[in-house]
Amino acid sequence: MAILLVLYAVLVNISPFSATYSVQIDGSTTTVYVADNLAKWAIGYMNVSSYDPRNVGAVGMLFVFPQNSTYCFWMKNTRIPLKLSG
Repeated sequence: MAILLVLYAVLVNISPFSATYSVQIDGSTTTVYVADNLAKWAIGYMNVSSYDPRNVGAVGMLFVFPQNSTYCFWMKNTRIPLKLSG
């Protein structure tokens, strides 16, 4: 049982799909995943084929960084377009 609790704690900290948040964009409330630490930033949308791999109604991912700066992304194994057309 202790191993399962430790495994859960690790997965929550590294999986960018471990939690969802409601945000307002252009007056509409929507659900997004939040990447808010180094592990989640590195994983992002790697190796998934849907914007909502947990089927919870999320429409994207918000990357939250500790300070205002310029950040680079390496899109290895990203199987979905990162910008929706339309």
